[in-house]
Amino acid sequence: MRDILVMSIVLIGAVVALRRPWVGVMLWTWVSIMNPHRYTFGFAYSAPVAAIAGAALLLGLLMTKERESPFKGSPVNVFAVFSVWVTVSWLAGLDPSGDYPQWDKVMKINLMILVTLALLHTREHIYALCWVAAGSLALLGAKGGIFTIRSGGSERVWGPPGSFIEDNNEFALALVMTIPLLRFLQQQLASRMGRHLMTVPMLLCAASAIGTYSRGGFLAISAMVGFLWWR
Repeated sequence: MRDILVMSIVLIGAVVALRRPWVGVMLWTWVSIMNPHRYTFGFAYSAPVAAIAGAALLLGLLMTKERESPFKGSPVNVFAVFSVWVTVSWLAGLDPSGDYPQWDKVMKINLMILVTLALLHTREHIYALCWVAAGSLALLGAKGGIFTIRSGGSERVWGPPGSFIEDNNEFALALVMTIPLLRFLQQQLASRMGRHLMTVPMLLCAASAIGTYSRGGFLAISAMVGFLWWR
């Protein structure tokens, strides 16, 4: 059932992305960050969901008239130059063939960042991206936080299996980075009840980050809490 649900969402989102490629950005962000297919038990577990979302997004980008140049402002130009420098460093390195998987992973992400900048123009687009990115990790953080509290911290929390954030250190860092985003989204809510409810996933993400037993994650959450308190 999970497999059918995940693949249905991915395929429907991919079709919609051909006409509205900004939807493809949301779909690719969701499957890349949350990795919902890794929580299935059948054919969807190893399905190329990110490739499906990415292909539909790029096709939609080519067909839409709503795209704009992503190179607006010096930060994007510096980012592009940095990507070129990463490529030169990789080619001039000691083991280009061995380093290729990491270069390939980084360049795919960098390409999608430029595609995102070319397609997202409105305030609503930016808010939607924040909700998808932060919400994806908040769901994982809530799950890990409840697990940590229920087990009394006797077991370690891990990220989605087979993902970029599977390791406890990467997962802890991702959760710590999510908390300020959730705080930003909390401030945008008009409902007082909604703002109070948003505190729950923030606390659960913190509990989940602590439950990873990552020393780097503990340092990161300490710095994040200190910065939020200072601000």
